[in-house]
Amino acid sequence: MTKLTKSPLKALSRRSFLATSLGGAAAIGLLPGIMTNRAMADVAPELLEAAKAEGTVTFYSVVPATVAEPFVKRFEELSGIRVDYQRLTSGPLGQRYASEAEGGAVVADAIAMTDYFFMETASEKGWLAKVDDLGVGADYPEQFRSEHYYSVQLLPHGLCYNTAQIAEAPTSWEVLLDPAYKGRLALLDPRNGFYTSVWYYALREKHGADFLTKLAQQEITFIQSASQGVQQVAAGASAICAPAYPNLMPELEGQGAPIALAMPDPTVASAVFAAASEKAPHPNAARVLIAFLLSEEGQSLYNANNVSPLGELPGTLPLPALTDVDLKAVQEAQPEIFAALGVS
Repeated sequence: MTKLTKSPLKALSRRSFLATSLGGAAAIGLLPGIMTNRAMADVAPELLEAAKAEGTVTFYSVVPATVAEPFVKRFEELSGIRVDYQRLTSGPLGQRYASEAEGGAVVADAIAMTDYFFMETASEKGWLAKVDDLGVGADYPEQFRSEHYYSVQLLPHGLCYNTAQIAEAPTSWEVLLDPAYKGRLALLDPRNGFYTSVWYYALREKHGADFLTKLAQQEITFIQSASQGVQQVAAGASAICAPAYPNLMPELEGQGAPIALAMPDPTVASAVFAAASEKAPHPNAARVLIAFLLSEEGQSLYNANNVSPLGELPGTLPLPALTDVDLKAVQEAQPEIFAALGVS
């Protein structure tokens, strides 16, 4: 496989592939337990039967459980296979998966995470099944598949703010340096997931080398997940959470929380990469899960209020303009980023 040194999302800015094969809305009125061609065109009856015999599939994923719940529920209805959904952020997910794989005790049948370099390492170590061996996802866009994994979700990095504390939507990341918000910022810990470092790197490139140093003087509350930060903003404990993602907003907004999402320029996006384990305890169930994840219906559910590599499916969002970032450069700059922010 060709190594990526640039963000794998750059091709999306052209979005020329959206014009084809996206007409189908999410399947409606399907009977529970019936696997339809529309939902999972690649699932052969014998594969589904073998997967049902295994009975369960363990899925390690970075997507919050409340966001993934409709996807999980629909998969269980269609397939008759129970999902053991375990949500972790990318750092802990990678550590757990590596420990299990190196110890010869693989638990996860499939994983979905944002750490591109971890996925590359896992591929090289033979922990991930080759996508061609799965026999599913044949129609998935070529630019979003590699030898061992797929890009299945795109997470634009925005800024969640408390509308009772900030009257107008911020249009620049420089709002983070405003003295008015000193001690009131909930920012993702740069050590917790590679794409968080990508975001900090983009800020440094845009606003200068001293931006992160000044940011560190704002008495930041470093958080482990964006969902935690958004909840703090909703409760009024923080004025701003960044980066924050579109799919975290609707539930709290529906509860009347005074929050909104801004998308200052420049912004980047995380890609969530999904793969099946080479030594999955339930290999057939893993293949069926991946098949549903790659289908239009699966993408609509998994990416509700977010961005799908398949384009603007029902319930998903269009992709904002993104800044292209050299991922190798970010990796090399991580020690400088950590030092500037006062973490180690």
